[in-house]
Amino acid sequence: MMMSEGIEWGLHCCLVLAWLDDRAPIATGRLAEIFELPPEYLKKRLQPLVREGILESTPGARGGYRLARSGARHGDGCRGGDRGV
Repeated sequence: MMMSEGIEWGLHCCLVLAWLDDRAPIATGRLAEIFELPPEYLKKRLQPLVREGILESTPGARGGYRLARSGARHGDGCRGGDRGV
């Protein structure tokens, strides 16, 4: 199965957020630093996952992303990440 680059980065971020298992949001800049990506690029890849309810986004200086729920259905992120990104 071929996967777009944007979906792959979104999946990587979801895995990192799951491994951290912390309810505090992780800043976009920190996630981008982990993967050596520009923060704005990563932000564009994560926004569809927020719209699909897979991630939660918290604005502000202490904001960032975290998993919105546990046990998301397989494929949710792939469908959400492919819409116009």
